[in-house]
Amino acid sequence: MIRFRWFFIRHTESEANVQERWRIAGRSEAARLTERGERQARLLGQGIARRLQALLGQDRKVDDVVQRPLYLSPVAFTSPLTRAQQTARLALAEVSWPLELAQIDDLAEINQGLWEDALRSEVYTPETLQAMARNPYEFRAPGGEAQRDVEQRALRAILAMMQRVKQLQLQRRDGVEQIDVLVLVFTHGYVCKCLVRSVLDASPHFTGQIQVDNGAMVELWLEPQPREEASVTKASSLGTWTIVRINDTWGSLAQAVF
Repeated sequence: MIRFRWFFIRHTESEANVQERWRIAGRSEAARLTERGERQARLLGQGIARRLQALLGQDRKVDDVVQRPLYLSPVAFTSPLTRAQQTARLALAEVSWPLELAQIDDLAEINQGLWEDALRSEVYTPETLQAMARNPYEFRAPGGEAQRDVEQRALRAILAMMQRVKQLQLQRRDGVEQIDVLVLVFTHGYVCKCLVRSVLDASPHFTGQIQVDNGAMVELWLEPQPREEASVTKASSLGTWTIVRINDTWGSLAQAVF
């Protein structure tokens, strides 16, 4: 059986994050990493390298026999947006394993439509905030996406990444009951939050309360279940999930200030 060990990583500090208290970014490509964000990404990579080394060198006891779990070589995916790709490339340069970085368009940040690059003070009127609170799962900016949309394409992205791993023809070795696949996913804060909500099957009102800082990671395990349908509408349809960590900052390295 193959078990997927997902590391969903939010990009490090971007120019949009510096302005996010007053401006809406969404998918704006003007939001490149700041110098601080670039330093964070390199430190993030060092944290990833240590985590992978700990996992790949970890022994376990099975029927009184110490065995090393079989991990397939880590694989990496990224959002198409510049800030996520910058984070991925800078971080992976610090990792000793040769990793191919594949782009998955469905990992992009929420599309804020006509609100992108707009001032929050002009957009978030009392009436708008009330509408958002009434139905956070379906509310969308003009021409943009709702929480439901982001969640559904995040699940599509997971399916696409699982299929990519299968395309690599990674086979179970003789005598090994379980193979773990380590998957690094460089994406965005709202995508991570929507995935956590779906895994928990929590109220859509809960999504905004989930914290995922720049450079932080959400670690999820997935034991897939056989399935026939080509699409999914909720995380539980993919198999059994375990939430290991939320908002893990890799020993606070990614939050370092210089």
